Amino acid sequence: DAMLQAISQGEKDLYLYDDRFARVFLDSEDHDYIAALRVMKFNLRLSMQSPFDYSLQKYRSQQTISSSPTTWTITNNGSAYTKPKISFIAGGTDITAITIENLTTGQTWSWTGTIIAGNTLVVDFENATILNNSVDAIQYSVGDFPQFRIDPGANQIKYTGSLGTIKVDYYERYL
Repeated sequence: DAMLQAISQGEKDLYLYDDRFARVFLDSEDHDYIAALRVMKFNLRLSMQSPFDYSLQKYRSQQTISSSPTTWTITNNGSAYTKPKISFIAGGTDITAITIENLTTGQTWSWTGTIIAGNTLVVDFENATILNNSVDAIQYSVGDFPQFRIDPGANQIKYTGSLGTIKVDYYERYL
């Protein structure tokens, strides 16, 4: 009973390899308890909403922007594209303009609002959310949102805008 309760409520991570997991839902189960052996034989039917396995480790590329534009490389060692979560942190001054480009894929995304000094804009391309200091700010988004992605291999990322710090977080994905 405890095992069924643990896996039956919503999306769960199923660990298939030492370094990867799949996000699954329990569709159905059936079991047969063999009292004499004190054993339960069971069958689980699981479904995946996404065709990807994810790496256990979250990867981060962090850049302190001291001049604009700035270009750097992010390497995705997975076999499929991944959608990042990007945090823009305003240091001592406000950030008033952001453009980020993946020169490898040709995708460009811009944001036209203001991040007040000391606050953070979090852009989650996987879940299609944009929060400026925890407040919805999707209305200031322009361009390839939420399609922006990091392809397998080396990706040249270019940032143009106000000075600050950028953190790009992502999980490698596998087909």
